[in-house]
Amino acid sequence: MFIGQLSLRKGLPYLLDAFNIMPAFDRALEMFSLIMDAYRQEDPSLARKVFNLDELLNEHNRKATKIAIEKIKSNPEIAEEILYIMGAMRKIERMGDLTKNMAEEIIFYIEAKVLRHIKKH
Repeated sequence: MFIGQLSLRKGLPYLLDAFNIMPAFDRALEMFSLIMDAYRQEDPSLARKVFNLDELLNEHNRKATKIAIEKIKSNPEIAEEILYIMGAMRKIERMGDLTKNMAEEIIFYIEAKVLRHIKKH
């Protein structure tokens, strides 16, 4: 079930805001945009920026987990909705992990290419 439909169906749109889903998703998209630019421009410094953003995204996920625990304890009747939201949050966090993996590969590719070029001269 789509999170937006769930929150509207249950009348709990404030949960999406409480968990900061959209800012987390925006951060994951920013990370992906950085690695695309790093690859196109062959700039490992752009790819390295992804590591700090991934750490921020991980922290965001940890905070969301704490919020989920608190909200389920205080409102057990909305546990199902919270679990759906946390599922989405975990997927967003995983997007960050995969993007970080791509950044590592791009850095290796670019720096190996530079080293190979230097050795030929």
